[in-house]
Amino acid sequence: MSPNPRVTRRSMIGAVVVSTLGAALIAGCSQASSPAPTQSTAASGQTGSAARATTAAQPTTVPQAASQPSSSEVVELVESSWATDTYGLAREQERLDLFKKTYPNAKITVKLRNVASSGYRQQVLTQLAGGVGPDVFRLGWADVFPFKEQGQIPALDDKLKSLGKDDWLSSEDAKKEIFDGARYTGKLYGLPMGGDMSNVEVNKSLFKAAGVKDPPITYGESNWSFDDMLELAKSLTKRNSDGTPIQMGIGVDAGMNGSGNPVSLVESWGGQTLSDDWSKFLWAQDPGPEAWQWNADLVWKWKVAASQAESQGGAFSFNNGRLAIYPHYVSQLSYHTLDIKDKFDWDQAPWPTKGNNPVKVMFWYSAWVMNAKGKHPDQAFQLLQFVAGPIGTIPGVELGWELPLFKSLDARYNSRIAKLNKNIKPAIDGFEHRIARHYYHQPRWQEASTKYIGPALDDIFARKKTAAEALKEITPKVNALLEEGAKLMGTIS
Repeated sequence: MSPNPRVTRRSMIGAVVVSTLGAALIAGCSQASSPAPTQSTAASGQTGSAARATTAAQPTTVPQAASQPSSSEVVELVESSWATDTYGLAREQERLDLFKKTYPNAKITVKLRNVASSGYRQQVLTQLAGGVGPDVFRLGWADVFPFKEQGQIPALDDKLKSLGKDDWLSSEDAKKEIFDGARYTGKLYGLPMGGDMSNVEVNKSLFKAAGVKDPPITYGESNWSFDDMLELAKSLTKRNSDGTPIQMGIGVDAGMNGSGNPVSLVESWGGQTLSDDWSKFLWAQDPGPEAWQWNADLVWKWKVAASQAESQGGAFSFNNGRLAIYPHYVSQLSYHTLDIKDKFDWDQAPWPTKGNNPVKVMFWYSAWVMNAKGKHPDQAFQLLQFVAGPIGTIPGVELGWELPLFKSLDARYNSRIAKLNKNIKPAIDGFEHRIARHYYHQPRWQEASTKYIGPALDDIFARKKTAAEALKEITPKVNALLEEGAKLMGTIS
């Protein structure tokens, strides 16, 4: 679930027809889609993409006997997520194929029972209430706390420790700061999955046609600023004499295009989203209003972004080739291999800076969780720890759909589209600039976003209120909810 409650392409991609290229990306080569090496095979001199990791860490060995089901009967598990498009289904099936390959003697079969995101949460709740819920399932992270509070998902730490030496969470390979950031009162109730990060997508064909300089490749002294991006957007915008847009320089919406980007916007301008104790909303404090007013002014003052009326029907979506710059997120390169292909030269650039403030990018993820009342808890945990672990995440990492949470997989990120020569540096290098706090972990953040923050941003974007007015007006109401959430988290009494 994204911090912004609006549905995003990431969560509801729609049906995608897999082209010849798409099928090749999903299938990959046998070496690319094979399980990660164990420590022993890596030490013996294995070659290939896994052996070219950028760090010394190697994937942990795969737990075998410790988690094998004891039953002589074949157990059927149900796994659920909202990956219902062709591409997503193939990715999730590949995880399960790897599970079977890794545990050939396990008497476990797994059935995918996926539901479109619009009805996913309610259907899972209904199934759990009826005693027929999935054994392992995906949640938006904003749902982890309420599911945990209702006793629908268990803590996982003891189960992971029961793996002994095969506990990959305790290995040097795991990026521990990410897993530690996913804890509630010190415990893990979900394992991060599908990691994503803010970026800026660019139509390099439009850059070339306008004779303007290509955007930067990654973070550092040569990175662009929001001011640079605005000046480029001006030179890349085309309108008829009557003002009718032909080509837009930059694409924005009320929520800065969803997911973690609203947080990346405010905090890269030098602001803060929540107080240190998670109980106060701080966007009404400078420079929050300035950042959001800049977003609206792209439409109304500088006219380099399409208004809601002008963008009806996706007239200036990035995919149709009439948009030059689009603040978005890194996972979408994975889908552009299918929905844009070679219609134009597309790529990504890093998130911009503002003044002397350090650039900050939101890093977010969903969760893999297990049914606390499932009939086969041992087998369900066997599956859960696999799909979230160093082997089960290989398909998503190699396809560029999810960021690697294991050091040994950094070199395999986006490896299946490497031949397309797309820039993947903003994703890998962005880890050094990520915002460590995940605001959607606040138990009342989603409710506050839906009731107050989202509508306020709509008003700003529609020029009904200034950013200062809208954010000041909602802050007391948001704070009342956040104080409830902070008490549940134990950060205030």
